[in-house]
Amino acid sequence: MKLAKYLKLKGMTQQQFADKLGCTQNYVCKLVHYQSWPSREAAEAIAEVTQGKVTANDFLFSDE
Repeated sequence: MKLAKYLKLKGMTQQQFADKLGCTQNYVCKLVHYQSWPSREAAEAIAEVTQGKVTANDFLFSDE
């Protein structure tokens, strides 16, 4: 599942997700809009925070 879809389904803002992830809202925004790829550590943290709903593979191809 794409990160943008996850946030929408959960009714979560980028800032709320950033707070859970321990990063900035700007970084989450870049991930959502495919302007940045997560590091291995960030991808693992995203998978953990989303309980496996968003994985590293979900960042490989943009739907945009």
